[in-house]
Amino acid sequence: MSEGYSPGPAVAKILDRGMAHIQSVPYQVSLRWLFYRLLQDGLLDAKSDYKKLVGYTSKARKNFYGGWNPTTLADESRRSVQRADGFSDVGEWAEAVKKHGVGCGLSKYRGQENVVIIAYEARAMTEQFEEYTEGVDLWPFAGDASIPYKWDLAQAIGQAAEERPVTLIYFGDLDDKGLQIGDAAARDIKDWAGCDFDFIRAGLSEDQVERLGVPENPERPGQYQWEALTDDQAREIIRDAVDPLWDADAYQEVLTEQDAAHDDLLRYLKGWTIE
Repeated sequence: MSEGYSPGPAVAKILDRGMAHIQSVPYQVSLRWLFYRLLQDGLLDAKSDYKKLVGYTSKARKNFYGGWNPTTLADESRRSVQRADGFSDVGEWAEAVKKHGVGCGLSKYRGQENVVIIAYEARAMTEQFEEYTEGVDLWPFAGDASIPYKWDLAQAIGQAAEERPVTLIYFGDLDDKGLQIGDAAARDIKDWAGCDFDFIRAGLSEDQVERLGVPENPERPGQYQWEALTDDQAREIIRDAVDPLWDADAYQEVLTEQDAAHDDLLRYLKGWTIE
């Protein structure tokens, strides 16, 4: 389907290298994340090149060039609400239940000393946080979180705090806006949660930027974005913050119990008939 699109050698090099970066990680990435990888490769060297990259990747995705397609990059702003899909009749649903069973969803905080909740500024990097964390709830802010969104998070923290201590870990950009987003959200959530909880801003920090050599935002020198981190750097920061508070063995025990319950029910359902 790419026969109608033939980029020049320079653009083709950018697109091919970009696809290599995309395929190097096990989650979907944003355009801004890709921009920083190409910037570090020396294939892009100016803030105006971000807009150029938008155009290059747009044409590549629309024309299915070199492995690119419309779903290659994470959508940073939109999500559809699909509510009409379902089984054609009750019989079809019953057969699906007999074949696949019904999921057993146990609390992933069973056996944990702490409730860990993660919030982060870059919504497009949700798959990255899903990849490098286990079981914990994720709350993407996508910039300034709305009042209802912060209220819901505060209520979730208040409810969780009835069982065990809560730690809210926040990850965001190291720039004026990124710092303001995290601080403002923390103030509102603490006012509304009705309980004490720990708030940790785990990144980005000046120490991390200096130690890891994170490139600055070319549009705002001296400021740094989460997407500028390489995959290894992001994984290190996330796990350094979460692992000390999360009992991986207790989490695996919950998963094992879920699987056993699912298998037991599935064996029972094999003989189920619906009138």
